[in-house]
Amino acid sequence: MALAYLLLRHRFDDVVTGVVLGAAGLGFNLTESVEYIAGFSGGSADFQFWIRFWIRQIVGLMGAHTAFSALVGAAFGMARRLGPGRAAWSAIGCGFVAAAGGHFANNVLLRWFGQLEFSWVTPGSIVDVLPMQPMTLLILQGPFILIYALLLRRAVREQAVGLAGALRAEVQTNFSAITESEASLLLSPGRRFRFRIMTVRRYGFAAYRAVKRLHAAQLDLATHWWHRTWGGHHDWITHEHELRKHVWQRKLQLSDAILSSSETSAVRLAGRTA
Repeated sequence: MALAYLLLRHRFDDVVTGVVLGAAGLGFNLTESVEYIAGFSGGSADFQFWIRFWIRQIVGLMGAHTAFSALVGAAFGMARRLGPGRAAWSAIGCGFVAAAGGHFANNVLLRWFGQLEFSWVTPGSIVDVLPMQPMTLLILQGPFILIYALLLRRAVREQAVGLAGALRAEVQTNFSAITESEASLLLSPGRRFRFRIMTVRRYGFAAYRAVKRLHAAQLDLATHWWHRTWGGHHDWITHEHELRKHVWQRKLQLSDAILSSSETSAVRLAGRTA
């Protein structure tokens, strides 16, 4: 997270970026689960498969290391919005302490709960595996999941509003890098996906790749505008004029891909007719 924050500042936008990068901790979660399963003998492999794989990788996928690292990522995202200074370092420190403390408490309490014996009830293995273990994880990890989910929800809304304003500002410049119809398309991931599917059906994969690159370039331009509204731009970020030139180049590439596909279709049609 620290390397991404330091080396990819122009891509590190806010809490959304931080949570998404931090949630990559699910990869470590999977690796650790496989190691735990492989470390036990065949007599308890089925139990470990349920506990380590199904609960952690399916039922509790958003918890465990995913939740703890997502909190750290959210802290870095807050620091990006706060800018350089003591407040940014405080946000990172608080996020790290919360995640590390939660992880430590989770490990200690889970081990303590597994060794706890009640004089008035002794749950069997099925009761322990099915309701008790998931309930324990929900109690211990649920608050962390709720915190980063709420942070992500709020950040996504702020990002949508910021990008909408940035797209409107770029449209009003009349440089044709982003038109009004393109702005509405860029704001809807679902519409972008359907547009790309329609493109690949009509004009082939070359046009699909060109459309994907065009949308990425336009979103880079809009993100630069958005950064300017809250002081997140810096001298080392490419100027918007260079970003516009990149968008225009992508539009030319898309036009060439469509023309090439149309010419190929025409030649094939002529060959069939002949």
